[in-house]
Amino acid sequence: MNFSNIVLLRVVGFEAIVVLLAMMIDLAAGIHKAKLNGEPITSDGWKRTVMKFIIYEGGLLIGAFLDASLQASHFWEIFGLEKMVNVPIFATIVTAYLLVVEWWSVREKADVKKRRKEEAIMKALINAAGTDKMQNLLKQIKAETDKIKEVENGED
Repeated sequence: MNFSNIVLLRVVGFEAIVVLLAMMIDLAAGIHKAKLNGEPITSDGWKRTVMKFIIYEGGLLIGAFLDASLQASHFWEIFGLEKMVNVPIFATIVTAYLLVVEWWSVREKADVKKRRKEEAIMKALINAAGTDKMQNLLKQIKAETDKIKEVENGED
């Protein structure tokens, strides 16, 4: 293994660690937001994190393989770009993309979880609307609203 391969390997290894740290920050933010919203921490979330790790680091590894292929084929030298020899272009692009995704994920956690909870409540209400109790409750609410409107309009 020559010196340039070691440099390439070190850079890609550093990028893999950076992506892993970003995933850990996202995981911590997700757990924190779930606790704030009173949501349970379930094994489903952990499974998604493991799958995300496999996909993210696998994508980074594929980028590193592409970079190694360019290196082994002397691609940069053929086109007179010797300065690009130790630059892991594809792995760096994948890393930058994954860091942006994780940054966006940390920013959106609270909104997404709140929206998910609201959607669950709406689904429950829609499902319950077919029952007699829900229909009676809606009628009572309408009757009370009508009474309030009558009082406001001075129609006692």
